[in-house]
Amino acid sequence: MRSAVYLPPDAPSRPGLWHLPQVRAQALTTLIEDVCGWVRNLHGLLVVLLGGAGAGALVLATSNMVTGGVLLWLLISVGVLALAVWAIWGIWLERGAWRAIAATGRWHAAYIRGTGASGQIVTPSVRDVFTAAMIVRLLVGLLLLAGAVGITVATTDEPATRRVALGVLALVLAVAALSALSTCAAMVAAFRRGPSPQARARAQGQPLPDPRAGSHPAYQSAPPHAGVDAAPGQWAPGPVPAAPPVGGDDGPGPVPPPPGTAAAGAVEAPVPVAGAAGAPGGTEEDAQYPPRYGGEEFEQTRLASRLGPVPADTRTRTPDGLSVLLPDGRHVPNDAVSLIGRDPQPRPGETVDALLKIADRSVSKTHLTIRVTGRQVWATDRASTNGTVLRGPDGTSTDLAPWAEHAVPVGSTLTVGGTTIEVLLAQDVDR
Repeated sequence: MRSAVYLPPDAPSRPGLWHLPQVRAQALTTLIEDVCGWVRNLHGLLVVLLGGAGAGALVLATSNMVTGGVLLWLLISVGVLALAVWAIWGIWLERGAWRAIAATGRWHAAYIRGTGASGQIVTPSVRDVFTAAMIVRLLVGLLLLAGAVGITVATTDEPATRRVALGVLALVLAVAALSALSTCAAMVAAFRRGPSPQARARAQGQPLPDPRAGSHPAYQSAPPHAGVDAAPGQWAPGPVPAAPPVGGDDGPGPVPPPPGTAAAGAVEAPVPVAGAAGAPGGTEEDAQYPPRYGGEEFEQTRLASRLGPVPADTRTRTPDGLSVLLPDGRHVPNDAVSLIGRDPQPRPGETVDALLKIADRSVSKTHLTIRVTGRQVWATDRASTNGTVLRGPDGTSTDLAPWAEHAVPVGSTLTVGGTTIEVLLAQDVDR
């Protein structure tokens, strides 16, 4: 199930505010496809046919055509077995649907504070719930409900045993109808869910109210930053020159400066990009959040690069300040967003600066995003198959949660598949 990465209750809090709008749009699109798509319709149809076959066998067993003997017991056995499988399969299918519906409500409630990025991204709305598959499901559900009512009315004068068998058939049809109607209603209700106080506080850069009464002190460690991600409570390495530690298991530490901020919390002037402030057709709000971000499953895409491809001399060029070094000697460009993978591709409309291929079959097609800003490196695992491991300068290893942007201190390594990426000071590269 493609939506599995978006189902955990804490999934909407993993992406930083820098790319929450993009991941939120992707999550809602994927969840709608899961709940309201043709694949679930096909599963539901098979479940209904199985239940109908089981109930039909019982109806046939109670008819005048079968008077007894082996055929009677065979029909009853097949009917009971089919109904048991129908119940188990139906419960499993419904459980998956309602988990996805609950996740849809959480992702829709992830608060976005009127950013320019939200204007660049087509975010699904309640109208997108009514796909062709969902409309067909609703029509079939209404027909099944009418059939269940008709069977119930028509069996009033039947013998008791036959009335029970027909009642089972009506029950199968009614359950299928109610499932179709309730999932549609629940998806509509999910898009009416408002943002929680935690989501509002996070988007506005305020201390997060903790429903667990202070059980996670890192919630209170983030200073206010307007419209940028302070990334509280992620990982707690020891003190290093280029990246202050972050709150972790031993309590909160100083929060690293968020991307694009200067001293005293002032927001630096963003680099003009296509559609951003200072660029043709851009607005001031657009400059706060880069365009679309993330998504390995989006393969048929184009590169929307603002700096062009990686320069041919990157093997020998060392960026100022930091050096993010690949095993073959290439450097990840500085002050840029780079995608790393076996054959990395950006999502439609995503703006990146470099695509860096790694000849490692254990690396996903688009495995990792690395963003280098001045003397800070940020890494985001793009829901890769084998994951990304951050090994800090103190030797502590951390598996990066998908779509959560992590600060990578100097002296750390990132392991993707069988490949290790080093983060060093530029002057240390040739030593």
